[in-house]
Amino acid sequence: MAAGINYTLRTETNDASVLSQSYEIKKAIPEVVEQAKKAGYNINKMAVAGGSAGHTLAMIYAYRDGKDADVPVIMTYGDGGPSFFHVEDWSIFGIGRNTDESRKAGAALFTVMSGQMITPEEIQNQSYLQKVKAIAAEWVKNNSIPTVVAYGAHDRIQPFAASKRLEKA
Repeated sequence: MAAGINYTLRTETNDASVLSQSYEIKKAIPEVVEQAKKAGYNINKMAVAGGSAGHTLAMIYAYRDGKDADVPVIMTYGDGGPSFFHVEDWSIFGIGRNTDESRKAGAALFTVMSGQMITPEEIQNQSYLQKVKAIAAEWVKNNSIPTVVAYGAHDRIQPFAASKRLEKA
C-alpha cells in the first residue's frame, strides 16, 4: 500500500516552513494508518520517501519521529532533499562567503526553511545551527534505519556538500 501526504506549501500569504510541514506529516501518519485499517489493510511497518522537500520531510519523520511512531519506520529513501544547513555547504546560493551580503542571504533562506527568525549575526557566530537542527538530519546515528538517497554533484537545489554530511553521518 502507498499513501501520499500533502503539506502546506509556503506562499506570500502564509509562513509555512520545513519545520511546520514536518509536524503536519507527523500528525498525518496516524490518520493514514487509520484510513488503511478502515480499508482492510493492517500497516505494521512502513518506508517513508519523497523527492526534494518531500525527501527532507521523509528524513525528518524517519530520523526524528519514527522511533516514537506506532508503526515502525524500517527505511527511508528519496532524492534531492536538503539534509543539512551549514552555510559553508550552500555556496551555490551565494551563502557561506563570510560577507555581510552572504550572511543576510543565509539568514533569509534559513529563516524561511526553519520557521524561526535567524539573523546575519547568528550566521556569523554559528548560533543559527541550533535553530536549524530541528529540520536537519542531525538525528542520524550508527543505528539509524537504512537510508537510500540520490544526490547530484551539480544539483542546483540541494548542495552536494550538504549531502556529503549525510553520507558521513
